[in-house]
Amino acid sequence: GFFYFFFFLFVRMRSPGFVCLFLVLLLVLGVSADSYMDTLFCGKENCYKVLGLKRDDANAAQIKKNYRNLSLEWHPDRNQSEQAKKEWLRLSNAYEILSNETRREEYHDFLDHPENWARGGVYAAQAEVGVVILGLLSVATALHYLNMRLNHNRFVVRY
Repeated sequence: GFFYFFFFLFVRMRSPGFVCLFLVLLLVLGVSADSYMDTLFCGKENCYKVLGLKRDDANAAQIKKNYRNLSLEWHPDRNQSEQAKKEWLRLSNAYEILSNETRREEYHDFLDHPENWARGGVYAAQAEVGVVILGLLSVATALHYLNMRLNHNRFVVRY
């Protein structure tokens, strides 16, 4: 509902300043930590559960064994269903993450400290809230000034 309201205003106003403001709002409000987190590792699923393992019991040999057993069942060459393709991608992704020691350590850090990864990574800088608000207000003020200036110029040219 929120985006439809701004899209309606965007269509009605058609000013360059409002177009820029609309795009900035889409960027700021459209990107959320949840959507970002869904793209990391196995998304909302646990990579260990995808391979039918428990984190405590998993070692390289067990990961490889479970992956091979499941891949025999779900490989697209053996199973022609649409679900098999999706399941094969899930299995391959989980195996790719857990079979690589470095990626597995990163995944463990992700499981243990998800708050670090919600910011875009472990080493992401934290910005002060006041600086972010001041920056957004500055951008909004500049866009408003640009919009008013363009509307003034259109008015002066017409009359």
